[in-house]
Amino acid sequence: MAATRYPRGKVLGGSSNVNGMIYMRGQARDYDQWAKLTGDDTWSWNKALPYFKLHEDHYKGGDALHGSGGEWRIEKQRLRWDILDAFSQAAQQAGIPHDDFKPGDTKALATLKSIKGMAGAGTPPKHFRPTCNARPWNFEMWTGTQVAKLVLETQAGADGTQQRCTGVQVWSGSELVTVQCRSEVILCAGSIGSPQILQSSGIGPGAVLQGTGIDLVHDLPGVGENLQDHLQLRSVYKVKSPTGKNISLNTQANSLLGKAKIGLEYLFQTNGNYEHGAFAIGCVRRSSPDQPYPNIEYHVTAELGRFWRNRCTTLTPLLRVLQFKPHQPWQCAHQEQSVHRRSCHCP
Repeated sequence: MAATRYPRGKVLGGSSNVNGMIYMRGQARDYDQWAKLTGDDTWSWNKALPYFKLHEDHYKGGDALHGSGGEWRIEKQRLRWDILDAFSQAAQQAGIPHDDFKPGDTKALATLKSIKGMAGAGTPPKHFRPTCNARPWNFEMWTGTQVAKLVLETQAGADGTQQRCTGVQVWSGSELVTVQCRSEVILCAGSIGSPQILQSSGIGPGAVLQGTGIDLVHDLPGVGENLQDHLQLRSVYKVKSPTGKNISLNTQANSLLGKAKIGLEYLFQTNGNYEHGAFAIGCVRRSSPDQPYPNIEYHVTAELGRFWRNRCTTLTPLLRVLQFKPHQPWQCAHQEQSVHRRSCHCP
């Protein structure tokens, strides 16, 4: 199995800070399917919608589908480039309607909405710290640390002996610190971090942990399995401007003067290219007529990432396509006994 690099957000708020600032809800039928599979109606779309609205501060204000006054400021896309207009027009000529993504039913071409306040240090200080600091009697925030493993103890139970989590070991940067709990430990490190911590603690597939130097405490094959993510194909195109005018962000981003202009726009006007999300246009479609529902999505931007931008100074937009529901799940597995090493494998 081949391993892939999986960057994580080691800041307050976690990997929510490593985001494209794109605001887009899931499909209503998926929520309804979860409710059906679990037998729990609280998973349904109608029950989830009020919580979406609760978080929102939508630029259109509150209505039946959107909220106002929440911590997420939802803004319309204000970035405009000729190359993006051309793509939008071509899609409409191909029969793809241009419409705002209807919450819960996305199947058209749309200008993607951005979440303001989600970039950089916007969210954690604004929302986490006030809540945490207001509870000094039962909350203590540690930064610059990483959970190494769970502390497990063998205790007697009604069905014999069993393992119980009584605390965690935390790497402070210079030493391992053991923190004991009086009640329970809640593991909420995300789809990558949680199985990594479990496996570091000896809980996981024995075949995976064998050879890593980790003592197997509980052979639990499901830990780290069935990871699904929207992997993408990125298509890069060279374009020519018929008038010689900049028609993509790539040219501006390769110029020191252009970079300065972008930074000053954001610093003094809180707008411009730094304000928008990673992609400006989204298109949700079916990959073939026999698909009952949309299963792929296209994202279009007027710039390239750092890797390609340093290698190409031409006017170059980027089109990426990703699959909504990949059929081949991945596996999150340890490579060696270390709090810093983890990988994801694709069979």
